[in-house]
Amino acid sequence: MPSLSEIQERLREALIAPGGPAAYPIGGNAAGDAYLENGAQGVPASTAAHSENGAQSAPGATRLDDIFGRTARRFHVHHRHFTQSLTGILEKTFPGVVKLVDKRFFAYMADAFIRSHPPASPCLFEYGGALADFLDGFPACKNFPYLGDVARFEWAVHCAFHAPDGAKPDAVFRTCVIHFTSAWPVYAIWRVAVGRDEGPIDVSAGRAHLLIYLAGEDVLVEALDEAEFAFQCAFAECKDLESAANAIIKAFPEFDADAAVRRLSDNLHLLVRPRR
Repeated sequence: MPSLSEIQERLREALIAPGGPAAYPIGGNAAGDAYLENGAQGVPASTAAHSENGAQSAPGATRLDDIFGRTARRFHVHHRHFTQSLTGILEKTFPGVVKLVDKRFFAYMADAFIRSHPPASPCLFEYGGALADFLDGFPACKNFPYLGDVARFEWAVHCAFHAPDGAKPDAVFRTCVIHFTSAWPVYAIWRVAVGRDEGPIDVSAGRAHLLIYLAGEDVLVEALDEAEFAFQCAFAECKDLESAANAIIKAFPEFDADAAVRRLSDNLHLLVRPRR
């Protein structure tokens, strides 16, 4: 007989099965068959379950229908709710991606993502971090090579908003501060996608170097030049302004270290405490 935990895990997997709950094989072993024959009175057991489209599952496998009879149809309600709820969460987290690909295509794409990456945590605001990598390998998105980085940008904004207050031990930047870079002009692409700017956008315009941080209840995004972005990243790494500035001046002789330090110190939303 399958244990309760085994049945629960199979029910969970049935919710995300491509064929829907009724097509998902629950049993498939001798113990399960014995359970169906001896324990599920009045419920027909099958040794070769078929999905609604006629596809045959593994010998000895059993559909939800075989265990729960007509009650299995109720699982379709949970299946739809599960997928639609998670799709709605993804739409709110990645509005730029939705606009770039169309809401109907996003729903199709999200369905595939949800099936391959179901939530691993009950905290649903943590869901979606793997979408960018998924988009990079999703064949239907091959004509949008920048789409994965747009998703990474939106996830960085999402993480900045939900970041816990304070900072990690020995950190110089607050936890809500994220330095983000991309080979694509993702911020310009995103602003046009969500209607903040007008297009068209030259997607080959070059790299984006972005400072993303939480200011009050708003996430702000600042575009930095390459030298200042490298300076802030070096400062985050070595935790010493003078050492960071000296290292960047060697690579960028025109870099104005004094101005960059002033901008850091004057922005009260970035540093754990002002440093001179």
